[in-house]
Amino acid sequence: MKTRILILSFLVAAQTSFCQLELQNMNLLKFEELANLSKRPLIIVEYTEAQIRSNDLQRSLSKSKGEVLERAQKYNEDLLATDKTMKDHFLSIVKENWKFNDLNAVKVLSFEDARKIAVSKSEEYCYVYLRSFGEEHNYMAMNITGEVNGSVTIPVMVLQGSEHFGSSKNYFGFPLMNSTDGRAVLKQDIEITLKIMNQYVTDALKNGEQLKTREFVGNQIVENCNLKRDLTLHVNQEFINDLGEEKIAAAWQGKASVQPQAEFISSYSSSSDDAFAILIPMAVATGSMGPLTKTSTVYGRLAVQTSTGKILGFSKSKMGQKLAEENFNEGHFTDMGECE
Repeated sequence: MKTRILILSFLVAAQTSFCQLELQNMNLLKFEELANLSKRPLIIVEYTEAQIRSNDLQRSLSKSKGEVLERAQKYNEDLLATDKTMKDHFLSIVKENWKFNDLNAVKVLSFEDARKIAVSKSEEYCYVYLRSFGEEHNYMAMNITGEVNGSVTIPVMVLQGSEHFGSSKNYFGFPLMNSTDGRAVLKQDIEITLKIMNQYVTDALKNGEQLKTREFVGNQIVENCNLKRDLTLHVNQEFINDLGEEKIAAAWQGKASVQPQAEFISSYSSSSDDAFAILIPMAVATGSMGPLTKTSTVYGRLAVQTSTGKILGFSKSKMGQKLAEENFNEGHFTDMGECE
């Protein structure tokens, strides 16, 4: 009896809370608001959040050692790498890929200057920038197991009127894709995210009313069903454990190519007409069990044609799967192979 009571107490104490960024919640603009943004000059807001969070980490690094220090250093390096990628490439990526606004007058503003315009409540500009949503946690706060809880947030590419800059309402967005292990994003991830957003805003304006993101993804899969059968699905070997090409191809119902990460990155080009299996962050989940806590990103899986940004397949995380698990299993490829 005592054993049963202990087990029951253990189960009751285990709780998981989600800071949801479910796909249906990424368009918080009415049709009229979105149409209005398309007529405004575009401003690119410089991405500075990674640098800010990196500086916070630096203050804690001196207090750490061993594995905790190594993980914090890696996290710090990934943030800085993302920051540099955005600063080096974001302007050119927007100019090459963004179709929503007239880019003749596009300009770049610092975070501080963009906020000054926002404070004045000016409705003159449309902002595009990368921001993070989720629950902030001190990266260096260790629980009693010695495991580090990171500053876990989801990076989202945001389109927003200048008068609402920084608000968690009145925005149109899409989570930033993740194609490799680690938190640093590639230039290609930013390109693909912007191309998907182009598809989304185009469909939303044609829709004539607010288009939820889950509807958009579902519509894309149906519309692009025939396309996927003629494409090769490229899969990063780091994400599949021992799952082989034959099983992936059978589940996907098409051709598949499993590649070492370096080869995958080389193939992962915005000019490729093939499909690529990538991760899409969907939620931040915080689990607790008494004094033990764990915060993780919950990922979905997408198959995307990189030349167009067309979504070919989607799969949510599976029941029983570890929250932070980034691997693809056979069930994910089966989901992505379906046409509805």
